[in-house]
Amino acid sequence: MIKNFPRCKSWSQSGTKPIANIISVMPTVMASIAMSVGGMADAFLYAYLPVYAPGLGLGNISLGIILSVNKFVRLFFNRWVNVLAHTLGLRNILIAALLLGAITSFTYQLNMPLWLWIISRISWGAAYAMFRFSSIQYSALAPSKGQAIGLITALREIGPITAYLIGPLILSIYGPEVTFAASSILTLAFIPLVVNLPLMKSQSGHHHSFSIQKVNCLDLWTFLSGFIVDGLIVVSISLLIDFKEHHPTNSILVFTAGLISLRRVLQIVIAPISGWLVQKIGYKATFLWSSFAFIPGLLLLTTGNSTIGIVLLSTAAVVNNVTLPLFALFAKNTIDNYNTFTKLVTAKDIGGALGALSGVYLIQQMDYSILFTILLIFISTTLFKTFKFVKHYGANSTNS
Repeated sequence: MIKNFPRCKSWSQSGTKPIANIISVMPTVMASIAMSVGGMADAFLYAYLPVYAPGLGLGNISLGIILSVNKFVRLFFNRWVNVLAHTLGLRNILIAALLLGAITSFTYQLNMPLWLWIISRISWGAAYAMFRFSSIQYSALAPSKGQAIGLITALREIGPITAYLIGPLILSIYGPEVTFAASSILTLAFIPLVVNLPLMKSQSGHHHSFSIQKVNCLDLWTFLSGFIVDGLIVVSISLLIDFKEHHPTNSILVFTAGLISLRRVLQIVIAPISGWLVQKIGYKATFLWSSFAFIPGLLLLTTGNSTIGIVLLSTAAVVNNVTLPLFALFAKNTIDNYNTFTKLVTAKDIGGALGALSGVYLIQQMDYSILFTILLIFISTTLFKTFKFVKHYGANSTNS
């Protein structure tokens, strides 16, 4: 049993010595890089499909389903992944996630009917849940949790950014077959690099896999921010850019991939800074300041300044994503840690899924100013209530 780690009392290693601090950081790093590599094809799919869907025989409804079903399946898988960790261990979960990621990446090159697209995206949703769980739980062992979360948030983006930067070039030269096959091969190649990670199994018998926890203001905020940034905006960037009518399809794809890639670059640059900021002013203050930035971001979208608004919202979301897991990691015990983490990621997944599912339709059917004004009212009201909730949430910790 691992000792001297008060936040992770339910974890132990099978057949290895207790993990020292410096060693405990490496599984976090490796799990995050594995997630980064495994997510390359999924990341490029968000830029590829909205532009090329008509040629693949996919309508707006089919497109929305394909880009959102992986998020919906995580709602089911978020609670089961802890049970799998108990049974298989984190290392085996990582290997399984890489295998699923490689298979799904390969299928994206195929001209599939909708039902096969759905199966492929469900498989990726399960893989993503395993990637996320393992990287977060490994980071709980790090001596500086805030900086660890900031580091792994940055590392996760290396693969997707690479996909956005070189994906359009490879696609234009070699086509989707080579583009997605290459991503699949890279994902498989990473498996030998994680086979020596610590097997770490949960020894706790309290998984609460089927328990339904009461929703609070923080969960509601996470849902709304996920709906806007991770769902609606991600799938609708190509529709939001002001000058798309004056450029050919390939130019729209490049600009869309560039904006989504910029969000990933911001995570690489800002996430570690956010971890440092958590050390200085605490995770609560860092979270609240980043949350307030959503308001001017939505105001810019309301007035038609799409590019600047998207950049500001993406920046605020990066800091939010670093601080939110800390509400779980600084919980009183492992059970509260797990329940809080599961609620937050589930709320984020629901928001992202609904935003991706309805985003293209809402952007096409509603006036931009009306849509984002409604969202601005919702986000402002929720932020006011969340501020009071966070202010009294547990003990105000400035630990990292």
